[in-house]
Amino acid sequence: MPIEDEALILRRVPWRESSWVVHALCAEHGHVALVAKGARRLKSPLRGALEPLHAVWLGFRPGKRGMGLLVRAVRGEALMPPERWPEGLAILAVAARAFPEGSPCGYRETRAALEVAAHADARVALVAGVWRLLAEAGWIGALDRCWQCGAPALPPRLAQAGLACARCAPGLSVLTPEMRAALLEGKAASEQALARLRRWLAGLLRGHGIAAEL
Repeated sequence: MPIEDEALILRRVPWRESSWVVHALCAEHGHVALVAKGARRLKSPLRGALEPLHAVWLGFRPGKRGMGLLVRAVRGEALMPPERWPEGLAILAVAARAFPEGSPCGYRETRAALEVAAHADARVALVAGVWRLLAEAGWIGALDRCWQCGAPALPPRLAQAGLACARCAPGLSVLTPEMRAALLEGKAASEQALARLRRWLAGLLRGHGIAAEL
C-alpha cells in the first residue's frame, strides 16, 4: 500500500520526456524525492495537483535506495494569497536547503514560516517568514542574550554570527524595538531597518551554507 502524507511541494525538476522529480516536505516523512511519471503531460491528473504553496496530500511508494514513486496527489487550499507568492517561493527555496533530502523534519517549520509571511506587513513578509523558519529549526538563540558568550545583551547587537553583547561586538548596529517587532510580529519597519535586517539574516543563512537574497 502507498504511504499517505500531507506535504509541501518544494520544487519540480523535469525528468525524461514527460515526468518530474518532485521534492516535497512531508508531515511524517520529511524531505522526500519522488518520481511523478507522466506528470508533465497535459492530461495527467498529477500535473495540476503538484503546485507549491498549497496543501497537498500525496500517495507514494518509497524507493529502496533512491527516489520513491508518486502514485497520486490531491491539491488542497492555497496557503497564502497570490500577492505573497514571491515571498512564499523564496521561503520554500530556503527550506529546501535548510532541510535537505532525507531530513526527517521541515514540514511543520516551513508551514509556520509561510503562515507568518501570509499575514505580515507586505514589506517585511519575507524577513519575518525566514526568521520564523530559522527559529522553528532551532537556529536562533535568545533575543536578550549574547550568542557568543551568553551574557545579557541589552540591547543586542547585529553581529555576523548572530546577536552579541557590547563587549563581544563593540560598535555594531543594535537590534532596535522596531526591528524586533518586524521579526517577531511582522509589523511594518522603515527601509533602513529592513535593509539592516536583510543583510543580517542573509549573513546568518550563509553561516549555515545557504545563499539567499532577502
